[in-house]
Amino acid sequence: MLGINANGERVHDWLMAQGEEIVALITQSRELEEVTKLSPDVVISAGFRYIVPPEILEVPKNGCINLHKSYLPHNRGANPNIWTVMDGTPAGVSIHRMDEGIDTGPILAQRLVETTFSDTGKTLYEKLEAAQFALFTEFWPKFKAGTVKEIPQDDGGSSHQTADLKAIRKIDLDESYLASDLINRLKAMTFPPFNNCYVEIDGERYFLRIEITKGSFDSDTTDDSGTLRQYEET
Repeated sequence: MLGINANGERVHDWLMAQGEEIVALITQSRELEEVTKLSPDVVISAGFRYIVPPEILEVPKNGCINLHKSYLPHNRGANPNIWTVMDGTPAGVSIHRMDEGIDTGPILAQRLVETTFSDTGKTLYEKLEAAQFALFTEFWPKFKAGTVKEIPQDDGGSSHQTADLKAIRKIDLDESYLASDLINRLKAMTFPPFNNCYVEIDGERYFLRIEITKGSFDSDTTDDSGTLRQYEET
């Protein structure tokens, strides 16, 4: 296994519980030479943040597979949950065969994930984690049985690097934004406890998050016409 993030740990522990023999758990790029030494049947990547070179991909007789938190070919690369919210692309998870590209290999399994307007980068990430684990537990027996069909990825889609995320952190107060674009950016970058979006005022940096709640005018803060009430004087 290559990884490992929180979901990677769940996959690791689940495989162990199924009686699978995991011969190595690799978390750093410098450890990839272990794949050559051990020559495993298959390599599973779950949260591994390094590019796997072609000579390593060729070692396992059943190839290398990767778990990715996007509905490929949308949002290949880094931070797919954020770009799904930011760009309004379909949300989902994919399991694909690894090739020399970044998240470009044939699809082995994938699933759409339902979203709502109130989803943020964090809430979507949590949904994708749950869906990814569930998909893998269904996929693995079929993969072992050799009944999984490979589907080439469609042309198009999108790819992102870590630098792309850094480029959208600052909200420029001198620029004009469509309300929908600004709301989507704030939603995408809301991932507490991390500070992502910010504005700069008089040399000070102020970080921004958004909170969205679904409701109606039938609340204690509005009157019958839907007009916001003021707090009562005391």
